Amino acid sequence: MANKTIRNAILIGLVPIIIFAVAFNALSNLYVGHIKEAKIETLVKYLNQRSTFLESAITKQIAQLDFNCQSDDMKVLRDPRYYNRYIRFIGMTTEDGDSCSSVGMPVSKVTSSERVQLDTNFYISLILPEYKDQAEWMVIYDNQHVEVFWVLDNSWVKQLIAEPCEECLFVKFEYHEPMFGDLSISRGMPNIIDEDNALSSEFFFSDESQANMLIKIYSGEALAAYANQRLFVWGVPATLILGIVFALFYISSKSLRKSIKGLIQNGINNGEFIPYYQAIVDSRDGQTVGYEALVRWSRRDGLVPPNMFIGAAEESGLIVPMTNQMIRKIIQDLESLPESIWVSVNIVSAHLETGSLTKLLADLNWPCANRIHFELTERIPVKDVEAAKKEILYLTNKGYKFKIDDFGTGYGGFSYLQDLGIRCLKVDKMFVDPIGSDDQKLKVLDSIVSAAMKAECEMIAEGVENRKQIEYLATHNIYLIQGYVYAKPEPIENIAEPNPEA
Repeated sequence: MANKTIRNAILIGLVPIIIFAVAFNALSNLYVGHIKEAKIETLVKYLNQRSTFLESAITKQIAQLDFNCQSDDMKVLRDPRYYNRYIRFIGMTTEDGDSCSSVGMPVSKVTSSERVQLDTNFYISLILPEYKDQAEWMVIYDNQHVEVFWVLDNSWVKQLIAEPCEECLFVKFEYHEPMFGDLSISRGMPNIIDEDNALSSEFFFSDESQANMLIKIYSGEALAAYANQRLFVWGVPATLILGIVFALFYISSKSLRKSIKGLIQNGINNGEFIPYYQAIVDSRDGQTVGYEALVRWSRRDGLVPPNMFIGAAEESGLIVPMTNQMIRKIIQDLESLPESIWVSVNIVSAHLETGSLTKLLADLNWPCANRIHFELTERIPVKDVEAAKKEILYLTNKGYKFKIDDFGTGYGGFSYLQDLGIRCLKVDKMFVDPIGSDDQKLKVLDSIVSAAMKAECEMIAEGVENRKQIEYLATHNIYLIQGYVYAKPEPIENIAEPNPEA
């Protein structure tokens, strides 16, 4: 068993690593996409800031110029409010042919592309240096007498795309309007476009002139290699740690199960599992007709709720001796209850498939079979239907009654009614709770009721908490009610008839 646990723990620990390996390429592509989206977001943010600044600054600067390249004009050209990180160079040519610039020197002829008009007297063009990837946007003011031009600074783009890795990206800015033709600038590694596995992303940006600029960002092998490297550096340790956590959790859960199993076994040996009784009432007259015995684990430090141990008891097979202990105590407690009252107790498929229930009842030699009912739970499926059917038939002929507990919530359902010959079912709280709402489970309840009536089955509703639910159930011929609306589970001392000899 220990070797099996270790083997399973290793397999579970490998799951995150296997998933990471299988999903590695997809994760890498997602990471590349994230990097590019972040770059586009930064580019757009900067372009928005620059567009807002240029619209205001150029208009104000034009209004302050005398267009004579004298000292006042030089102050305006060199004013840091206008000559800053957005603008690389400002030049002006006067009507007399004089020239000046923001660096204080006359302007030589700037080679530019064909102008495209943006507005009255305003144009956009490109300066055309020797190297195309160094081209810059140039805004021109020309009123037929003087000319002022602003060379915009796009060096920030190259700095931006150098992160997180150099030579990983290529960015192209182009106006997506027919009148602009091939007016575009680019930064980065142009050879990326020619790579077989190159990936591109696009985004439209509208500047203050309402012209649509298309931003294209390309990535290739270099960025993919960077993403793979970062994923490997961070992903492998993370998945290893996660795998170790999963494996340790599995081992600890198995150890906990083993420890719980040991505690349950000790509880059985010490007689710590006792019945608490919840009344089942006929809503037509308010009379208690029987009880369901609900198992409680009574330890020195208090009661342990069933959800803390029932699952472990079923997995370990200890549910059978636990239930047998309950049945012995129920038979003792029945002596304290009126003879007309019956008690039902949960059993699992193993009780029927192995014949252990028949053997126990024979050993107890209980004479009042009609006072004990057995509720077959659906949590564990009946594997040997024929053996179970034979056992139920034998005990039914002896006077015992069988019900299906929590009907519709687990294995079996209507097949148990058909295959095992059981003619009583308990409607689970899951289907009672939606009464008075539009929950789809209410339709399931109606279907269960309809089918049960056709099969001439008796029905008991569990988990009933208010009068509205009782009234609804009564309209569907369900009168046997179990729930807090009538009574909570109680120890035998609280429900037993007083002893007249006491």
